[in-house]
Amino acid sequence: MWYYIKRTLGYIKPYAKELAVGFLCVLLMSLANLALPWTLKVAVDQILTEKNRFLLNALAITILLIMLLKSIFYYGQKYLLTYVIQRMVVDLRNEVFETLQYLSMAYHEKNRVGETISRLINDINVLKETVVTTLTELISDALMITGILAMLLYLNWRLAIITILTLPSAAYAMNLFGKKMRSISRQVQIKAADITALIKESLSAIRIVKAFNREDYEVAKFAKENEHNFNVTMKSAQVEATLPPIVEFLATIGLTVILWYGGNEVINGSLTLSQFLAFMIYIGMASRPLNGLSIATNILQKSVVSMERIFEIIDSDEREEDAPDAYPIPQIQGRVELKDVWFTYGDDDKMALSDISLTVEPGEAVALVGPSGAGKSTIANLILRFYDPAKGAIYIDGHNLQEVRLDSFRCQIGLVPQETILFAGTMADNIAYGKEGATRSEIVEAAKLANAHDFIEDMAMGYDTTIGEGGIGLSGGQGQRIAIARAILRAPRILILDEATSALDVESEHLVKEALERLMEGRTTFIIAHRLSTIQNADRIVVLDKGRIVEMGTHEDLIKTDGLYSRLYKYQAEMAVGM
Repeated sequence: MWYYIKRTLGYIKPYAKELAVGFLCVLLMSLANLALPWTLKVAVDQILTEKNRFLLNALAITILLIMLLKSIFYYGQKYLLTYVIQRMVVDLRNEVFETLQYLSMAYHEKNRVGETISRLINDINVLKETVVTTLTELISDALMITGILAMLLYLNWRLAIITILTLPSAAYAMNLFGKKMRSISRQVQIKAADITALIKESLSAIRIVKAFNREDYEVAKFAKENEHNFNVTMKSAQVEATLPPIVEFLATIGLTVILWYGGNEVINGSLTLSQFLAFMIYIGMASRPLNGLSIATNILQKSVVSMERIFEIIDSDEREEDAPDAYPIPQIQGRVELKDVWFTYGDDDKMALSDISLTVEPGEAVALVGPSGAGKSTIANLILRFYDPAKGAIYIDGHNLQEVRLDSFRCQIGLVPQETILFAGTMADNIAYGKEGATRSEIVEAAKLANAHDFIEDMAMGYDTTIGEGGIGLSGGQGQRIAIARAILRAPRILILDEATSALDVESEHLVKEALERLMEGRTTFIIAHRLSTIQNADRIVVLDKGRIVEMGTHEDLIKTDGLYSRLYKYQAEMAVGM
């Protein structure tokens, strides 16, 4: 537990000055609080007993001054510590998000998006609340209790010792319930993440939900998960509701003993009335920080789970990393060679690719075809270096892909995926995503080449028209042409088209294919396609089955054989006629 707490507090180090001044304000405010009961002792001893009007006036002014200073110190403490905490949250959230960007595709495919979002938002918010409590309450309470103990020892050390002896029982109760709270808190965080993931999944697939009339099913599934979350939360609430009254009851037992013993000391003349009154006021003042410590302990125990979940991301060993001696690849011509490549997605023995050897010359258009699961997308993923081969190697212009810097290679490769990915922002922003610092004229030229300029100009704000999240408001063909414009602007030497014309109407497909032909011109292109009618003009067709290359050649050559390609082509042709 303390490892995670220490590591979290390490994010505060850059703001040590603000933190130091904030702590000074906490200390001064605590001293101001401790001074108030002492004024009562002075009032009883010197003002009320001796009827000293001058001291009474001075005491009234002193109390007002103490309260004014206390207010100033409170403001300084609150503002400065909040500043430090919020900066820590910004830095931590930036680091987590940055880590997520550089984690491998394998990591992202294993972890649900909703779960990751929950860690980035919910867990860091829990952490923020913990640090707020730790810095503004825990530290303040600890200082107050320390000061109160010092005053109690000064007033009457025997009575102070009795007071101190009542603390271990309360501390034991806090520790016992704290461990239980930590266990329950992990369940609470997991359930919160499950709900976030469920919401994300359901709303992302809302078209499918409605199309299949599954609204009631989704509502029932969410209600069930929500009920589980409620049950776990109530267990947490039960522990939280149990600890304070137990601590308070134990404190009351101690207070009763102190009252009985102190009263006897006053009766015996060993303690003055003013000392006893001040002592009891200090005891009363201790109840709030003691209660605050019990609450802080609960929050601290709950937050350790969030710390673990956050640092699991930061410490992940699944980062995309260059080799220690990686070098930047120069401007590439586009020759791609897969040499004896084997690959598996999991730890089992099932190979997604087996003994793949393929050489593609610069400017050549190669189609990858075959049944689902044949390995088409896997080859594309390896060329993009989303994954590394289990055996063998991939060479770009003779450079081993695992020996070059990823950023220097990926800036020369383009991807047009089957599912058009558009970001919330303007038309221009989405096209410019392909090239940092792109000018408006470059964006417009790319849109023209992608057959997107006309429909963009017809929109109310033209290139400044805002696109909804995921491309809401655009047809499939329009979104695909925006994606093509993005790729054109990037001017890649190697291009991967992953089912880029699937699920489009005839008119949209014609415009998209025309744009793709412009994009492919002079570039090494890998075309992944299920619809074989779209790849007849490819320079070469590579037919895959169960992770192996089973055929290779032009459309004219392959259609004459009785191989897999010929059978697939004839089957699709018959299906098209039947429709």
